[in-house]
Amino acid sequence: MGSLLQNKLTWEHAEAMIKYWGGPFSIKGIMSAADAIRAAEIGASAIIISNHGGRQCDNLPAPIEMLAEIRAAVGDSLEIIVDGGITRVSDIVKALALNANACPIGKAYVAGLGSGGLQGAERCLEILRAEVEREMALIGCASISDLTPDLIRDTQVPVPPPDTQATMLSKSRIRLSFVDQLT
Repeated sequence: MGSLLQNKLTWEHAEAMIKYWGGPFSIKGIMSAADAIRAAEIGASAIIISNHGGRQCDNLPAPIEMLAEIRAAVGDSLEIIVDGGITRVSDIVKALALNANACPIGKAYVAGLGSGGLQGAERCLEILRAEVEREMALIGCASISDLTPDLIRDTQVPVPPPDTQATMLSKSRIRLSFVDQLT
């Protein structure tokens, strides 16, 4: 596995690839506002906020935790895709509310494809669309353009003392939840 990782790639390499390609180009693995700004400066058209599933460094924040900071830093100069930590429809809606342009859903449609071929993949996407629409209706939004950051609030998750087993189970420092629209 170690031979597959290239630790000598630089921003200059990425810039050269962008110029050589000459078309839309995304850079995956961005986890800071500074890196997002650098990606925009060298000509990337999109970034993928990703901690690579937390497998390389399991103490990194979830990509959605970095979204607001990164969007504030780059404005609309880049498309932002949030990869990782998207486990339910509410996560997709939260990411869109925080101004992500997209969230990959590979596992969902691959499961549909594996169980039902093309029709299974299409059905999976139909279900996903219906669930997104339902989730938005529950928070009072008729369209994706109605989703805004003020619908989201950060709530600190209590961190148990280091000597408890629960510490190992709680890696996320911030939990995002919808603001109650009925109050």
